[in-house]
Amino acid sequence: MRQRLTELDDLLHKAGQTRGSEEAMTRACETMNKAALIASDLGQPGLAEALCWQQYETFTPATPLTAKAATFALQPLVNLGRLAIRTGNPSDAHAVLESLFEAADRGGPAHVLGRSCPVGELVATPGERAELRRFLWAVLLADGTRALCAAGRWQDAMNHLRRYNGIGTRLLDGRQVAVLVALRLDGPDTATDLLAETDASQAWEHAVAACLTAATDQVAGRDPVGAVTTMVDAVHHLPPHPVGRCSRPGWAYWRANWLPTSTPWPHT
Repeated sequence: MRQRLTELDDLLHKAGQTRGSEEAMTRACETMNKAALIASDLGQPGLAEALCWQQYETFTPATPLTAKAATFALQPLVNLGRLAIRTGNPSDAHAVLESLFEAADRGGPAHVLGRSCPVGELVATPGERAELRRFLWAVLLADGTRALCAAGRWQDAMNHLRRYNGIGTRLLDGRQVAVLVALRLDGPDTATDLLAETDASQAWEHAVAACLTAATDQVAGRDPVGAVTTMVDAVHHLPPHPVGRCSRPGWAYWRANWLPTSTPWPHT
């Protein structure tokens, strides 16, 4: 924690020393976001929430904003949704993130924790509103889906992905969740079909596919040792900083939750 506070102090000083309004704004927002995250990690969600609202309210009197500034204004509202996941309220998180996107998509205010917040009105042109919509769409697909999964709302997660066109051919978040939902609700055959139809081109995608294949074999009652060996090999051959999210901590969590203790574990 001391290291993180030192990093926060460094960010604060850089923000004060930065020349150019846009770069200074970027540094200042990074500082506020990090401060709110640290407050959350220290078990002070009320302080984290207050910091998020403070950042948002700093921008609203200056409207209309540029698309970049408006994104910085909306980021703390997104973080309020993420904070709700961290505090065990994932359904509230999804409601916040969906309201933000719908406000950008259809107009009108978003409803965030009981407050009415303008979204599209933060900017002046249709092109800038389209940028905000793209930003909030990506957030809704990633964090909104994560919130529904955290709530155990698997069918809702699948409906959410379909509604917002979140299941592509690549093994990104949407397709990963679709495979997991299939395992829970439809059975391993559907999950296997989804994996077979996946366009995996990156090393991290092959690693994720290998993890999901091993899970599918286990659920299907097939001997998973071969799939587990392939999975371990794929994970160990990932680049030091993969583009995707298949990290070794994530892999350890997956192993603890999917593989029974009786499953033979290959040596690596």
